[in-house]
Amino acid sequence: MNDFYKKKHDVYSSYLIELFARSDYSDAKDPITTNHYETFAGDIKDNSFIQIKCNADEKSIKKIRYRVIGCPYLMASLEWLCENLEDKYIDDIEKFTLIDLMEILKIPSEKRSIILLLEDAVNDIRLQLIKKTT
Repeated sequence: MNDFYKKKHDVYSSYLIELFARSDYSDAKDPITTNHYETFAGDIKDNSFIQIKCNADEKSIKKIRYRVIGCPYLMASLEWLCENLEDKYIDDIEKFTLIDLMEILKIPSEKRSIILLLEDAVNDIRLQLIKKTT
């Protein structure tokens, strides 16, 4: 009986649950309020909306934070994304492949739109940072 209950309710991977619960990069905990780059993706009506803010110098992202409305997959994905972008060189953002995140967090194929939202946001931030340095 215990195994059945556990399997029935164990929808998310342990890594996804860890990222979802941690929320270290949430803008609510440690907001970015000045001299930042910002992007939005998604739509609140569709219950999939993200905002990403970051501070950067001419070489790297110094601090990055997010706000999100959406499912646990989207929330955990943003936590992972920020963790992997903070302190990274701006040139490395282009090499970022978010499709790998589907496997890392065991995101089901019907939630693929999450990756598209993240790609839109990351590309927008990258373009803003490139414009700054040129």
